[in-house]
Amino acid sequence: MSSGVVIWICGLSGSGKTTLASALVDKLKQQFSSVVLLDGDYLRNIYNDFNYSKENRLNLVYRSQKLCAMLVESGCIVVVSFATMQKEIFLSNRKVFKRYFEILIDCSFEELVKRDQKQLYSRALKGEIKNVYGVDISCDFPNADFILDNSECKDLEPKVDILHQKVMEFLFSLSISKTLDLQVRFAHTPTLIKESYMIMQEFRPYLSLDDFVSRILFLNKTMQFRLLMFYDNERLIGLCGFMPSYLLYHKQCLFISDFVVSSGVRGMGYGKKIFAIMQEIACENGFNEIALESGITREKAHKFWIEKCGFSQVRFGFKKELSVGDLAK
Repeated sequence: MSSGVVIWICGLSGSGKTTLASALVDKLKQQFSSVVLLDGDYLRNIYNDFNYSKENRLNLVYRSQKLCAMLVESGCIVVVSFATMQKEIFLSNRKVFKRYFEILIDCSFEELVKRDQKQLYSRALKGEIKNVYGVDISCDFPNADFILDNSECKDLEPKVDILHQKVMEFLFSLSISKTLDLQVRFAHTPTLIKESYMIMQEFRPYLSLDDFVSRILFLNKTMQFRLLMFYDNERLIGLCGFMPSYLLYHKQCLFISDFVVSSGVRGMGYGKKIFAIMQEIACENGFNEIALESGITREKAHKFWIEKCGFSQVRFGFKKELSVGDLAK
């Protein structure tokens, strides 16, 4: 990414925000090189600040914003896990960070009291300690970009998948012009990959559903591959699979391996819209060229790429089908 972002994950103590933030960071690190997790307890240790009064909580966040801003300036994706349940903080964050996505981890208070590993709530309810959100300090719940209900602790992985999907949609939205009226989703879970299969079958008919899902998941994890799904009013109309190319004859290149518009909507301008989005993604992420391959008999596709998208034909591609007999040659 050409510039960094802040993913701010908030929630009351015991809501699961640190566990979810850590798992989200692990997923993001499979796709991006500069991902940083800043946890509230970690930040308190950095600043040696263990005063939990409402005023002091605000001051700690304002200091932490400066650290986040430095990391963002260097191009990092900064995931912050912080029990910042004050209106002033949410408003300040949106002013300070232009590329900002806010997630609230919600949980019923009854469940928080049951979990209470730090014994904050039990001690605060007995009057033994003060300055606890939800007991003697009132909570301001944010108008978050996404709210995840984590009242049940089971099934962590699906919840992390949901967070990852929402963050990826946000990251891609930063690259996409608001004038282009298509919605974009990143196919990274088996459910979304299966949803894209019917359109991909038009382009890759030899792939079974199971093979398709397993290949996409493998490519996502090992090759920085991404499959984008394009919708018009919730109707899936096209797909584009792409990855960075590190081949020596490429520069800083975004390589498109799969580009398909559903047969039911071809000729309606969707191909050009999808490519315009891909071009913005490439520019936003620091690539200076886009490359692709097209079958030698696909003359209509060649015309589209050259006349509509400004491509040049620069090389021939060759392949050879191998058999066991070739091993002896």
